[in-house]
Amino acid sequence: PELRPTQSAISSDRYTTHSPKPSGTSDDVTRYIAVQAFRPLLDDPDGVALLQEFLADGDTATRRYAICVLSCSEVKPRSKAPGYRSVQRALSKLVPALIAASYDADVNVRTKVIAETQGFEKDHPEIIDRYVAMIGSDDFAEVYDISAILFDLAPEHRELIGNRHLKFYIDNIEGFRARRAQGKTNTLIGNYYSGGLDLLTTAIECGVKSPRIDEALFETLNDSRADVSDRAQAAYLLSAHFDHSSRLTTAIVELLTSDSPQLDQNCETEGHRINPEFGPGTQYYQSLRAALFDALGNVGPAAKTAIPVLNSFLETQLTFHEKRRLNQSSSNAPSNYNALKAREAIAKAIAALQSLGINSESIRILEKYVDQTVFKGGNPDLKAMAAELLRQIPPKETQRLRNEPEEASSQN
Repeated sequence: PELRPTQSAISSDRYTTHSPKPSGTSDDVTRYIAVQAFRPLLDDPDGVALLQEFLADGDTATRRYAICVLSCSEVKPRSKAPGYRSVQRALSKLVPALIAASYDADVNVRTKVIAETQGFEKDHPEIIDRYVAMIGSDDFAEVYDISAILFDLAPEHRELIGNRHLKFYIDNIEGFRARRAQGKTNTLIGNYYSGGLDLLTTAIECGVKSPRIDEALFETLNDSRADVSDRAQAAYLLSAHFDHSSRLTTAIVELLTSDSPQLDQNCETEGHRINPEFGPGTQYYQSLRAALFDALGNVGPAAKTAIPVLNSFLETQLTFHEKRRLNQSSSNAPSNYNALKAREAIAKAIAALQSLGINSESIRILEKYVDQTVFKGGNPDLKAMAAELLRQIPPKETQRLRNEPEEASSQN
């Protein structure tokens, strides 16, 4: 066949990867018509050969057109789209040409064209080799996209991915610091915005251990100008992955006792694959305080020096809620009280005590929670949590703590 893409179809930067029926410019219409006209040729060996020529020997614009033909779908999911099987058959024959096109000077062409080879790695192990080589790119957007593909596809190369992300962090550290001073999370790397902690999280997920990561996380945790979520994320990463129990506990306690208004701001942390107990993705907290209590729980018994802080918080909340209950019909009742936020923080504090251990003061306070009707029911059930924690302590240990409060306090 002699059909080739029109110049307007292959020169525009605005091609679409899903080829919706155009409703805009004449370029959109031309592009749509050109792509649809080529579709029937996917079942013709000569048509596939022409695409192979476009990919292996064409210029950037011609390769973009070929990608458009192979990747466009009028119906989602793609498996139900017209011509899907034809595209898959064509792709299986075009892997060498796709790999050749992945050396194009345009990063968008490189990442899009190599993504089309996914699923063909078994018969073409050279695809993995190409992915690995692309991790060495200086373009962060390219490394980001390829890393997402390669992470699960070839676990043996995760350390390479992690070290590359750490290198991007180190190279852009001044930019991250400047943005953090403005309360911003992301900075521009090339033409792609990324968060510094996102880079460090990927490095940790990939098993990289480095003092540079440790120091970067502590720097963020201790920076009062940093975004609340970033401080919580840094504490979470340190508690879930690194053995810095004493230093981390001190940093968290200092923040918890600072009376910073940030403690009551909403925040989020990225758990990802670091702590499977919590599952992948984002954990949303009602407050930074709750996230820090969670981090203390991750540290465990090594964070026992934080027990008095947890006790003090639980005692304060107990007193506040009792006063609020007594004054609930009074005009003096707090107007900005957030019940969900308070319950979550209390629940995280009790859970942290369960992980760290308790002293005689903890027992006294937990017994008050069990007796207080103000905490009955709800989600979470704070009375039930307190009662369960008390039940877990052997009777002899409970008695020892009651009889020797000073010794227990000094040991904890």
